[in-house]
Amino acid sequence: MKQRPLVILCVLALLAALPAGAATSGLAYDSVSKFLTNKPDIEPGDFDADFATASAIVTPPPNRGGLLGHVQNQLAQSMGSMAQIQNGLAERVAIAGPRERTDYISLQKADILDCTARTITELDLRAKTYTVESIDAPPPTQSTASRNNAPNPSATDDGTKIAVTVVNKALGPKQVGGVATDGYTSDVTLVMTKANGDATTNTMHIKEYISKTPDVQLVCSPNGHGTNANSIGTNTLTNYTEMMHKAAAAKDSRFSYNASGPTFPSTLLAMFEAVTFTANGGQRGGSGQITILTERANIHTVSPTDPIFSVPPDFTKKS
Repeated sequence: MKQRPLVILCVLALLAALPAGAATSGLAYDSVSKFLTNKPDIEPGDFDADFATASAIVTPPPNRGGLLGHVQNQLAQSMGSMAQIQNGLAERVAIAGPRERTDYISLQKADILDCTARTITELDLRAKTYTVESIDAPPPTQSTASRNNAPNPSATDDGTKIAVTVVNKALGPKQVGGVATDGYTSDVTLVMTKANGDATTNTMHIKEYISKTPDVQLVCSPNGHGTNANSIGTNTLTNYTEMMHKAAAAKDSRFSYNASGPTFPSTLLAMFEAVTFTANGGQRGGSGQITILTERANIHTVSPTDPIFSVPPDFTKKS
């Protein structure tokens, strides 16, 4: 189980390095994200019911003073986070050109990213206030204590070999929330073998139902010009496959990649995706398995000039 966070972080980091796809018109949709345990091969359910459950308003706990109060505050925050993990996270997402807005329904908060203005605006929908920060702001100054600490030792190459095997399957057409989709699965096995022969095995099972609607990616470059080299879409299957192809193209003798089965459609919006991680030789459906589930619905187009990307006129800026 100790290997799983490392694998997840590596996958996410590599996905973030994928080049952006072709620009598409703006798109908006509702989504629910959940973390599930020991529930393999899950199928699409009732999106409206899931969205309603995940939208339950989370009331901020009162801040209490003193040492006991601090403990109570931390406990209340932890309980709130646990409830959110169990119920899921309900979001409304809108992406158009250089602008993206994400509403966190249960928290009554929203973020507006504007890559032209190079700002991120945080909206408190409950208090009707907002703050604006530059996305180019330098990181916080390192503390004196951190500066005085000795530097961490550099990572060393231990000669580990990585073998990736991917088996793709087509599930056929399926109606998901009234939307026509095509289903696909991908079973990914990653074996890491050290120079001394010790090996660990991690597997990832991906199931997606992909719509006919073109996916959309945020156009946002680090310097404010051109397209974004860090954009990724909603289609995990396609993103992961592209990542593996790029790794294989590097032709590192210690990396091997073998894939079989159909090629999934790229640049299309996934209405449902379930990514299940199993570490170190465990069996799918066994204990210690984690599934990241994302459901989407209520797709519609949106323009970069839509008022949704602006601060409401009755909001007050926080100092």
